[in-house]
Amino acid sequence: MFAVLPLLHGCLGLNAARSLEKGGIPGPGQAVIIYGVRVDSPWSAPQFQVSLDAYNVKEEALDGGCWRLNRTVALVSGKPGPTKYFSFEVPPGDYVYGSWGAPSLRGGAKYFSASADQAVFVGEFVYKQANEVELLRDLEAVRPAIFAALPDTPKDISFASARPVGTIRMFLCTP
Repeated sequence: MFAVLPLLHGCLGLNAARSLEKGGIPGPGQAVIIYGVRVDSPWSAPQFQVSLDAYNVKEEALDGGCWRLNRTVALVSGKPGPTKYFSFEVPPGDYVYGSWGAPSLRGGAKYFSASADQAVFVGEFVYKQANEVELLRDLEAVRPAIFAALPDTPKDISFASARPVGTIRMFLCTP
């Protein structure tokens, strides 16, 4: 029984999202998602995580299962500090913030669209306090910081569209 548990722990299967540590252009038929993460108030754990999961808008559900889920994962210190920027190459589609017990997003959960052959900026996820995250979306203000942190980022990045999410249906992996 215990040998099976590591296989069932939170989608350890296939993930087509790939971190681009210096930024980069999307490969053929792929998209690039860029976002920042900052902690303004101490978080209750050593690290604070923001992840975006592939989302099926029509089904209002995560687009995956126990053996496959495309998700970006960005980790920063749980102590207050400056914004850190992350870049990921992903299959084009919609990605949602707010699954798997994430702190609530001020203004409600949102999903973001990433089109093929484009680099899109989602925003800066800022942990404020009381288990709440604020999403800042001022691309022009942070563009210099993005290019300093991710020098291989294409110059023509644009905003990822952001739309409200009514429901995020998740899945349960059991033996």
